[in-house]
Amino acid sequence: MKGDDPSRTPVDNVSVSLDEDESRDVTKGGGLFHLFLSAALKTGVEITITVTIPGFAVYEPPGGKLIVPMDLVHRKEIQLLPKGSPKFLYDAQLRALVERTATESSRVANQSNAKEQLELSRYLREWAIQYGFSIEQVQSELNRWASEVESKQSSPYDLGLAAFSKNNFNEAHNKAMEAAADEEGHVASLQKQQRDSIDRIVRDYRLAGDAAYGAMDFSNASAAYQEALAHTSQDRNGTQWADIQLRVGNAEEALISRSEGTAISGHEESARKAYLAAETVYTRDQLPQDWARTQNNLGIALIDLAERCEGAQSSQYLQQAIEAYHGALQAYTQERLPQNWAMTQNNLGNALRNLAERSEGAQASQYLQQAIEAFRSALQVYTREQLPQDWAMTQNNLGNALRNLAGRSEGTQASQYLQLAIEAYRSALEVRTRELLPQNWAATQNNLGIALRNLAGRSEGAQASQYLQQAIEAYQSALQVRTRVQLPQSWATTQNNLGNALLDLADHSEGAQASQYLQQAIEDFSSALQVRTRERLPQNWAATQNNLGNALRTLAERSEGAQASQYLQQAIEDFSSALQVYTREQLPQDWAATQNNLGNALRTLAERSEGAQASRYLQQAIEAFSSALQVSTRQQLPQDWAETQHNLGIALRNLAGRSEEAQASQYLQQAIGALRSALQVYTREQLPQDWAKTQNSLGDALLDVAGRSEGAQASQYLQQATDAYHSALQVYTEPTFPFRWNLATRNLAKTYEVEKDWNNAQKCYEQLLSHNPTNQPLQTKIKELSEKR
Repeated sequence: MKGDDPSRTPVDNVSVSLDEDESRDVTKGGGLFHLFLSAALKTGVEITITVTIPGFAVYEPPGGKLIVPMDLVHRKEIQLLPKGSPKFLYDAQLRALVERTATESSRVANQSNAKEQLELSRYLREWAIQYGFSIEQVQSELNRWASEVESKQSSPYDLGLAAFSKNNFNEAHNKAMEAAADEEGHVASLQKQQRDSIDRIVRDYRLAGDAAYGAMDFSNASAAYQEALAHTSQDRNGTQWADIQLRVGNAEEALISRSEGTAISGHEESARKAYLAAETVYTRDQLPQDWARTQNNLGIALIDLAERCEGAQSSQYLQQAIEAYHGALQAYTQERLPQNWAMTQNNLGNALRNLAERSEGAQASQYLQQAIEAFRSALQVYTREQLPQDWAMTQNNLGNALRNLAGRSEGTQASQYLQLAIEAYRSALEVRTRELLPQNWAATQNNLGIALRNLAGRSEGAQASQYLQQAIEAYQSALQVRTRVQLPQSWATTQNNLGNALLDLADHSEGAQASQYLQQAIEDFSSALQVRTRERLPQNWAATQNNLGNALRTLAERSEGAQASQYLQQAIEDFSSALQVYTREQLPQDWAATQNNLGNALRTLAERSEGAQASRYLQQAIEAFSSALQVSTRQQLPQDWAETQHNLGIALRNLAGRSEEAQASQYLQQAIGALRSALQVYTREQLPQDWAKTQNSLGDALLDVAGRSEGAQASQYLQQATDAYHSALQVYTEPTFPFRWNLATRNLAKTYEVEKDWNNAQKCYEQLLSHNPTNQPLQTKIKELSEKR
């Protein structure tokens, strides 16, 4: 029927469908239609009727919602009104709107360590569009209805709905719990109405869980849903039972990122079991939309499990998650269910990005490209105007994929990916503010810090230092929300990332300031390891062990004597620990990076050792670098390849210094070859800091080989060494890189001395003296050179 009383008229030849199992019919004479329910839709299950007439919407029953009656041969009148009819704003309709919002808001899990916070305006906007109103009209009438409910002696359940409509989730939770308790007390004395009362108990506990979920009180949400499960069963009401199982899974999934230690595995297992239980009822054939929703949520749980496993098991969980999302997309199409389609595309992108981190070569890059495509697909539906929070979430995830792809690229392409990632994060922060969405804001600040740090590595001078300072500020902002008490895993992640930025900033500093940055970095890594244990988070533990080793090795370079050697031994232990998890078979890229770092520590330790022991350390370092190059190839990982070639060159040069004649010359030629290989990727334009570092190392090797040569050949090597040091000093300026400027200037001065160019040598030492006027050895050296001129 359509039209207001008394002008209601039957409508013929109109499509009527049932959302839950997609059964449909076309109205015949007198507006009659027949819908045949699937076996899963038993008595007491809520169903949704959709009638398709342009410009009209279902008025009665509100929202098209019906309860399957005992008598399945049951006639029900469906009333339609023109969109925008004032009757849609009557109390019964508004009450149904709030119930729908409470139900839908917690049924779908969002892909994020920190769950998306509930914002009712999204659901009000959808309802307003569906029924032909502005969101301002709907909000005004909803406020009126809530005020009237509160002014009357309304039931606790209605008071809970009123509180829910005002975002007062704690009050909604309390009222709903009160309602559940009231209804539960009536069961014993109302045997005749037992089934209906039990359904209301389930409904009320479900609302209590929904309200707690909205308030991000996931522990109470899970407890309320468990209470609901205690009053129903799969045999009694399969779809109701499956619906609650789905909610239990979502709440337990949300608790994973808020836990530590053995509690993590408990929540993981509870979430997985709940989703698999729901799957036994939600089958693709009978309830395709609920099946798709469960597939989506199962995918999220599998991603979390993958993050807490090692090797093949981790990759297997991710493959299963990707299969689950592809399955969900068979039912969630962009045309029929655009928002669900976009949500699943976003989650698919996250799974592909995570799988890329566990892959190598072209396969990893392919996964990242597919992830970027999935995120951009989601953004076709998730617009800032219509769905700002979902848009911001997907912008954040897109930034993550672009940042990872930059790490597998070189030159301008890599810098461009990082700039795009930073733009995506900053777009997300336009919506994700600390006031409105503190956890999401903190997550994006953390990601922004990573991208800025990576971009600093592709910059030079003051620009690089500025990017690092911005990265540190972003991490420190994130830690205002990410505390160990509230979000231990997120806190540990950001502590780890902050340590990396401080480690890089130390390289741009000198003296006490540099050592202070390094000590702070070591403290941050050590703090992260309090949560990141091998037992609970093996891959994260290995990553932080690796980072701690880098900080200790760098600190050793700025220390002396036994203290320096102790730092290096600790660093080697940390790298060796990381390699217990980072194996070539399961995590090849991480294995190669850690082999490279281990080689650096062994090389540095050799510099502080003597005789055969020093040579053994250098041989071990060269073996580590050569192992890394089996995975870090120029084609697949150009930057890692260049870094390892540079480090290999230094180790070969050092070994040459401990060898004799022909063997030494051979090592030096190999060192020069490795360093020149690195410069094929390390260009002044794209990676100026790495280019300068390699030019300086090349100068060292050329100076050494000149000392083992004669005549014109020696002069040629000396000129090449001079050119290399001058190149390094184009980037290593005194204001921006004082420590490295000092080293390169000293090396250049030594080269001039070998060439007997006393004038230029003296100029170099005078520059060094201006930086350290009280240095007595420099004063003596300048005096000696002045006498030779």
